[in-house]
Amino acid sequence: MKGKIVVFTLTVTSFYLSAFGQQKLMGDLESLSRVILEKSPALKRTALQIEDARADIQAARSVFDFQLASGINASRSSLSFIDGDPRKQFLSSNLIGKNGNFYLASEKKFQTGTTASVRTDYSIASSNLPLNAFSQVVGPNIANHTSAANLTISQALLRDRGTKVNTSQIESAKRLLESAENDLAFRLANELLLMGNAYWQYLGAFKTKQIFKENEDRIRNVLGMTEELVKADKKPESDLLQIRADLAEQERQSNLANQNLYNARINLGRVIGVDEDASSAISDPLDDFPVTADFAQATTIRLDTLKAAARRYRLDIKANALIGESRDLQLIAANNAKKPILDLSGFLTYGGAAAGGGLSQYFNAFGNRQGKNYIVGVGLTFSFPVNNNLAKANYIKTRVAQNDQQIALADLKRNIELSVSTAHNDLLNSISVLNKSKERLIYSQQVFSNEQLRFQNGLTTLLNLIIFQDRLTEAQLQYLQAQQNFSVAVIQLRYETGMLIRNDKGALPSMDKSIFYSLPDFY
Repeated sequence: MKGKIVVFTLTVTSFYLSAFGQQKLMGDLESLSRVILEKSPALKRTALQIEDARADIQAARSVFDFQLASGINASRSSLSFIDGDPRKQFLSSNLIGKNGNFYLASEKKFQTGTTASVRTDYSIASSNLPLNAFSQVVGPNIANHTSAANLTISQALLRDRGTKVNTSQIESAKRLLESAENDLAFRLANELLLMGNAYWQYLGAFKTKQIFKENEDRIRNVLGMTEELVKADKKPESDLLQIRADLAEQERQSNLANQNLYNARINLGRVIGVDEDASSAISDPLDDFPVTADFAQATTIRLDTLKAAARRYRLDIKANALIGESRDLQLIAANNAKKPILDLSGFLTYGGAAAGGGLSQYFNAFGNRQGKNYIVGVGLTFSFPVNNNLAKANYIKTRVAQNDQQIALADLKRNIELSVSTAHNDLLNSISVLNKSKERLIYSQQVFSNEQLRFQNGLTTLLNLIIFQDRLTEAQLQYLQAQQNFSVAVIQLRYETGMLIRNDKGALPSMDKSIFYSLPDFY
């Protein structure tokens, strides 16, 4: 099918599964992305929808299945003659009759609306009466064999006429299957987006803990310097109380950072689809934030180019458009059901009769010249549902579903364009904020270093040193937040433009971490 998206496999290699079961989860983007393929409940459920869509295609094709039928029966009868029956003179007891019948039939409907059926019938009858049908004495229990073959071809002239009408349900089911395949790919992109955001939060929490730890070390260093200055009578002993209070505050913040790191790790495990034990075993983050130097071209990307990419590559747009095509085909089938039935049929029946014993008489009945017969004829069948309320109601419901799908698709495109515009603006602003945050951090580090020297030389107060130390910590946290926001903006833009897992050959995504560190080549 044109434009078909390859269904994403929800298992990984046996080597990886073995490693997953025996070791802790590696905290890198590529490994976590692979876990999503195997563990994500959303992907598993969408894969089941694909299997269900395949079953719908098979069900739609059942209309054109060969229909085979056969039957066989045997009977024995006994008749007691009444007085005056002339057959009584030939029998001293009851009239005993034996009968057998067999038929075999096959029917096939074709996509053009033509129906062909073939049927063959065979019957055998015998009795203990020594007369045949012409009152000739032939002896008792002489079997009479009758065979017939019938071929009937019927062509629909109104309802069910034409290939387009008769295959509309099959083609509709195919569109829904392709839509489900696109939906699976889109869900994978959505899962990667959620995982990427959760990973950047996890990395941010990990680095926040490091920042507070570094801040503790700086305060302990200041505490050591102050203790030396107090011993040298260069600083009052009361300064130690302020520093120790500040150290206790930083230790409190470090404890909160530990708690936030644990929560971020558990949340990352929740997103990729693993349980609490596996979530707790995720290693420290191994991949760092992307850097702005790799995104110098971001400011040159035109918004209309991004919107065009989204309209072309967003898999949810493709999935919804295919649902719309399915609704169009269902409307053809619903309109067909409103029409009356007018079928033109032609039939040919050929048969014969034979007398004697043995199954071979079945064929002799066809071949014997005597008793041979045939029938050729045509027929016209017309059926007009006067009210036809069910078909009319189904047509209205299908047309409403078609219109609703068109509205939903237009609304989806509108919201996607708005999201693309927002993502583009967020990326540009996050680059600017990240650069300014980095600039502030560099200056704050220099100012704090200078203030430390001034404090050691008795040229500034402890209060000033604490203030500049807090400013340095604030600058570090703001820069970290800017890095996290920038990283989210990168993956968000790729997602909104449908370029998160896009590949030109339609193969499985490579699942490498480059999708988190670069913009796609659509500019």
